[in-house]
Amino acid sequence: LSQILVTGTYTIVLCTAFLKLPLFRDAFGFSESYVLFMTAFFTLFIFCGIFNAFNARTHRANLLGNLRRNPAFVGIMAAVSAIQILMIFCGNEIFRTRPMEPRSIMQVVLLAATVVPFDLCRKLYLRRTAAAGRPRRAMHRQKAESS
Repeated sequence: LSQILVTGTYTIVLCTAFLKLPLFRDAFGFSESYVLFMTAFFTLFIFCGIFNAFNARTHRANLLGNLRRNPAFVGIMAAVSAIQILMIFCGNEIFRTRPMEPRSIMQVVLLAATVVPFDLCRKLYLRRTAAAGRPRRAMHRQKAESS
């Protein structure tokens, strides 16, 4: 539940910032082409979901751990990524997208990838607070048993 709330909130904040901040509007051509800007936003949203899928598959810090044991997951994520790229270049009127420059796609994907270190911080925080709480619980049990 905490993963959904924390990374979901981060994703919402990231996507809202992308839509509203001049930094992103200028970088991705909002004033030149609204459709191109919204294509970049759509790409950001989809790739945030892809990276969050990697975050959600394990509670470990290493997102790639045991990935070979789950070839279906790898195949599905590769297919989703490929379909997203196809939609950017071939979607046109059907999906209201416009082809993006490869550099812009990489920038958006890297921006979406920030959900990974953000979730890693969440995992490390939970691990640290869980480790800090264990001795206290043991002390409370010992006190209860000795009473």
